[in-house]
Amino acid sequence: MVLLRADMQVLASFLQAYCPKVAKELNRLHVDLLSICSEWFLTWFAKSLPISTVLRVWDTLFFEGFKVQGPDPEQIWGMCSLALHVSQVFFRIAIGIFKRVEQEIMKCQSFDVVMERAKGWPRSMVEHNELLKASFDGLPSFRRQALLRARNEALSKIEREDLERMKLAETRLAQVASGRG
Repeated sequence: MVLLRADMQVLASFLQAYCPKVAKELNRLHVDLLSICSEWFLTWFAKSLPISTVLRVWDTLFFEGFKVQGPDPEQIWGMCSLALHVSQVFFRIAIGIFKRVEQEIMKCQSFDVVMERAKGWPRSMVEHNELLKASFDGLPSFRRQALLRARNEALSKIEREDLERMKLAETRLAQVASGRG
């Protein structure tokens, strides 16, 4: 789940860059992308988009696919590159969804309303060609190196936060055990 959390941080930065009104509104309402988008990434959108749209997204994924070479030491890097390519497409589709529902997001007045409506946003993407246009037109390419760097920075940040949280929990536990808590 650490990589998913990192990807959500990367998505948040991409959303800030390419869909700033949505990013600002979600931040204002204290909405964590993990609560909205984790299912999208974990299931390759299979449980969130209409089936015809899922198939079109997967076509794009495979059509745009990065070739993995045969069994040699480079295969590990090839698999890494394939994973990065999958992420590139997922980030684009996620941004496309947010671009397509921007007006609806701007009408949400609370965290609860966003969370209630968020499940329906990808389900409303029945015009798969329009989603792909929103996902690919007007967005610069996400370079593998930039994506890898952003993901590594997010992973480092998460590891630091988790370590701090663990140390704090251990301190509190020690306080409780000694009767001071």
